[in-house]
Amino acid sequence: MSQPSLVNVLQVVRPAAGGIRQHVLQLLEYSDTQRFSLSVAAPSDFLVSLPSDLPITDRYPVEIRARLSPFADLRAAANLAALLRRRSPAIVHAHGLRAAFICALAHRLHSFPLVVTAHNLIDSGVATRVGLAVIGSAADQIIAVSEPIAEGLRAHGIPSQKVTVIPNGVDVERYETPFLDARALLGVPQDAFVVASIARLSPEKGVDVLLEAARLVPELQFIIAGDGPLRAELEEKAPANARLIGRVDNVCVVLSAADAVAVPSRLEGQGIVALEALAARRPVVASRIGGLAAMLTDGETALLVPAEDPAALTAALRRLAADPALRTRLAGAGYELVKHHYDIHVQTAAVERVYEGLAS
Repeated sequence: MSQPSLVNVLQVVRPAAGGIRQHVLQLLEYSDTQRFSLSVAAPSDFLVSLPSDLPITDRYPVEIRARLSPFADLRAAANLAALLRRRSPAIVHAHGLRAAFICALAHRLHSFPLVVTAHNLIDSGVATRVGLAVIGSAADQIIAVSEPIAEGLRAHGIPSQKVTVIPNGVDVERYETPFLDARALLGVPQDAFVVASIARLSPEKGVDVLLEAARLVPELQFIIAGDGPLRAELEEKAPANARLIGRVDNVCVVLSAADAVAVPSRLEGQGIVALEALAARRPVVASRIGGLAAMLTDGETALLVPAEDPAALTAALRRLAADPALRTRLAGAGYELVKHHYDIHVQTAAVERVYEGLAS
């Protein structure tokens, strides 16, 4: 008996870092290659940065800009529509509202089944409202990575039947085994209580709030991994007990060196770093906002504090540092949460069911 033909899915991505990039990489890595053939259309820099061992069928340069640019957007949409006429994928999957907007414009030139994943909370600006109206008319399904994002989509007029919630997940096994000699590798004292943060250094991640908290607890050590537009400014603000180490290829090194992980975001659609920390059995202190508040329970799977409140963040970190039993309890409950509800294999299978529904 002949094998069924593969479902060809084209992933369309804007210039992306952080959660969007990780989500796309996970889909490429964990999707079932016996049923799906995945290609990527994205800016050239993004394509070049993709690991060479991912099972990607084809890579197509489409220069989608990070911000609205009418002439560049029309050119990108026309190029994407031309690509789709040539290659005719069964499904197009756009990641983030910028890529979705380009796909929606291309859809007016050449019709195709369109899935969109919304990764971030929806603001109420005029550009967002107009963009969502265009996206909503073209998209067959919109995946929200958290219920707060889904609520924002519905509030902006996206029909409920088009919206489904599929949270991001992590490969729990990848984080279960501690990275040996992590503290020595990072130059962290073995006897210090270490708070780690892994984030893009941009305003919404609240790293400046974490630095203010660090200033209030000189007895704790802080490691901040990540890069972004605020790096130079944050390095100037960092107190002596906080060190910015830039982007790391293996976050397990940072997590293994940490006693606790802080996620001080101002805005967060879901919060993959929190999942990674819990998969590594590290207690989390996070802002009580957006997808973090929807995913975590204060006092059970994490400690939640008000966003932009260094004093509250400091108090929570001091509480963890003083109470080993609390750290163990939160870490254990957080690990069970991730293992049973946010496993990457379950999340990828859910996305594949969306593909199959459209392909059939």
